[in-house]
Amino acid sequence: MHKEALDLLDNLSGEDKRIVDKFFREVYRQEREHYWSITKLFYHAMYIPMFLQIAQKYYPEQVYIDTHSGPGLAKIGGSDRDVILGSPLLALRWPKIIAENVKQFRKIEKGFTRLYYIDKDPRRISVLKRLSGEPANVNLSVGDANLLLPKIDVPGNAIVYLFVDPYGSLESQLGYEALKTFVAGKRVDLMINVLAPNIAQGLSSIRNKNTLLARIEKLFGEAFCDNRLCEKLGITQPLCNPGPKKASHILRAYWCTLKRLGYRKYSILPVKFKGTILYYMVLAVKGSGKWIDGYKEFIHLHAPKDYKTLKNLWLEATGRLASLSRFLEQ
Repeated sequence: MHKEALDLLDNLSGEDKRIVDKFFREVYRQEREHYWSITKLFYHAMYIPMFLQIAQKYYPEQVYIDTHSGPGLAKIGGSDRDVILGSPLLALRWPKIIAENVKQFRKIEKGFTRLYYIDKDPRRISVLKRLSGEPANVNLSVGDANLLLPKIDVPGNAIVYLFVDPYGSLESQLGYEALKTFVAGKRVDLMINVLAPNIAQGLSSIRNKNTLLARIEKLFGEAFCDNRLCEKLGITQPLCNPGPKKASHILRAYWCTLKRLGYRKYSILPVKFKGTILYYMVLAVKGSGKWIDGYKEFIHLHAPKDYKTLKNLWLEATGRLASLSRFLEQ
């Protein structure tokens, strides 16, 4: 995915490159290296072929929705050329690539029948529009996913893979009402980036109880602001009271929210940086989800486990490390 991303980057106009650079500066502010993003995108990429292979047997239409699409590229290392395909372009291009290389997935070559990309920034959407090649089955929208997601008209014979990867601020999170409205009555497989440490920190900084209550209700719904529910979840300091929050409280709150929305099976996939959990990718399905255990086992066996390995995988892929096996032997 690095070579594909470079080819796309090299063909962008000067103005489009400036938009992408600005996006990288805004989203990747704290560290020059973001090798952990490989883990997140690996989780995403490995779910796509499994989803399509199963979905095509039972649903005439397979829909992909990306609520925080960005311009379509993600930054991994410190160099301007350390880029990789982001989630929307993975959803568009990966099915054909894996179908051509893995016999088991030959039938998914055509990929999703419809794809929807949403981002607040019109400049990012304009770049993504050009990078995607503007195929007829791709729909791009500018605006807040909380407002636009519920308006997407999904056919009754469709199954949806909804990918929610918000930015770090509280304002960018997908709220309860938008998610509730959209998933009601639909078969929607959900992968959501739960930025639990960021959300906990953001909520802890709010001292006004009314403001805090409004934020909690937006994230988890009005019913969540019930001390009895917090106690049942093991949250000793109710989220609706001012004071410090923990990442574990936020994660439990999302578990509760997904259950209330009809999700029966979910898997929690942590993304770490040097031993610290940065966020959790939560995969949830409404059905029995018998395949989820197999997916989780595959991820456990094949996802890179530590930062050093991630970095050296990237250096090998970009030609700056002669051999990963040689590195592992050292």
